[in-house]
Amino acid sequence: MVWINTGPEGDYTRCANIVDGEDCPSSSMLTSVEYISPDSSPVLFEFKNPPKKFRDMKLLPTTTGVLLVDQTDPEFTSLFPRDQISQHRAIIKIGDEAIDKYCVVRPINFATCTDFELSDVDWIPVLKAYVTWRKIVYLENCLGSLQIARERHSRKLLVSDSLREKLIAFDSEGAFFEKPENLASR
Repeated sequence: MVWINTGPEGDYTRCANIVDGEDCPSSSMLTSVEYISPDSSPVLFEFKNPPKKFRDMKLLPTTTGVLLVDQTDPEFTSLFPRDQISQHRAIIKIGDEAIDKYCVVRPINFATCTDFELSDVDWIPVLKAYVTWRKIVYLENCLGSLQIARERHSRKLLVSDSLREKLIAFDSEGAFFEKPENLASR
C-alpha cells in the first residue's frame, strides 16, 4: 500500500508553510528530486497557527510536500532510509521566534504510481504533470523496494505502509497520510 503525505484535514493554517527567499532552496526545488547542496541556506518555514503541542512533535505538518522532522532525536531520524532521502536544515518561524531543531526530509527518488487508465486527472502538458483530479488510482507495488519517493506525475510525497506505521508510532499528531483513492483534489 502507498500513502500520500497530507496535512490536517481542513485547517491548513496549522501547517508550516515555506517562505521562498533569495538564499534558500525554493518550494519548487524541494518538491523535485533535484540536488540541493547540504551547504545551502536553511529552508525557512512559518507557522501562522501552530498545533498546541508542536514543540513536542517529531513530525510537523506542512503544505509543501516535504517532511519537517525533529533532527534532535536520532532514534526518530533513523526511521528514514538514508539512501532514499536528503536532509536540509530548516528554521521554523512563529512570530518573532526562530526554532532550528527541525530539518527537511525529502525523497531523492521518483516513482511512477498513477494508473492513468483508472484515474481521472487534469493533465497539464507543459508541466508533464497533474495538479487536480477527481479520482486517483495508483499502480500496485509502485514503490517497489522504496520506502519514500516522489510521485513522478503529481510531485506528491509517498511513503510505504511500513514507514507510515513507524512514523505514526512515534508521532501520531504530526503524521498525516492518506490513501490515494481517499484523497480529494486540493
